[in-house]
Amino acid sequence: MLEKFRILIVDDDRLVLDLMMHAARRHPVLQAEKTSDSAEAIRKIKENPPYHIILTDLSMPGYTGLDVLRAARTRSPDTRGIIVTGFGDKESTREAIKLGVSDYLNKPFRIEEMDLALRNAIEHFELRKQGSDYQTQIQDLETGIKEKALLIEAMEAESNILSTELTQLTEKDAQNKARTEALLKAVAAKTGHQGAPITPKLLDNNGVINQKKMTEEEFQAMKKNLLDRTYKSIVG
Repeated sequence: MLEKFRILIVDDDRLVLDLMMHAARRHPVLQAEKTSDSAEAIRKIKENPPYHIILTDLSMPGYTGLDVLRAARTRSPDTRGIIVTGFGDKESTREAIKLGVSDYLNKPFRIEEMDLALRNAIEHFELRKQGSDYQTQIQDLETGIKEKALLIEAMEAESNILSTELTQLTEKDAQNKARTEALLKAVAAKTGHQGAPITPKLLDNNGVINQKKMTEEEFQAMKKNLLDRTYKSIVG
């Protein structure tokens, strides 16, 4: 969607007013309003959203162009002013510069001069908008970087926790392995079968149990009891 910049055109000379309105309409980005009454111009400035550009005659009945610009700048310090005058002096020029005047055109002006003044004002706001867009993009990038940094920090913390748990599990496995090996050695020493697995047949052959049949559950319970007693005899 095309960005629109609001412009108010003020001149008590209706022919000049129409010419300036024609010049503004040559720029699609301008949303133009006009008035030949400086008092009405000030009312519009006070009642409507801030204008980006004020294009005004300097000398008018009632309020001057500087009065109009002053009201606009009070409403919005970013408003740009373009003064058109049939005469001028150093004092009014200095005051106009303070009020944000970007161009100062003498009557009669050429349409090319007006086009250039309008393009300068438009370019000012387009550059400001680009700068604002860039700033927004930079802020979005910074936010994204911060979020990724927090994510990386969380992943590192989780990795440290997992590493600690893995170390503990490894140590526990090593302890279990050493305990099992000690038990097997102890059982082997008592049964005379080095490295032999503990089975009902092995226990029966060594007189540990009698010849009666045992269920698997009974065998596992006896096996556990034997290993526990053997371990206690070793460490106790």
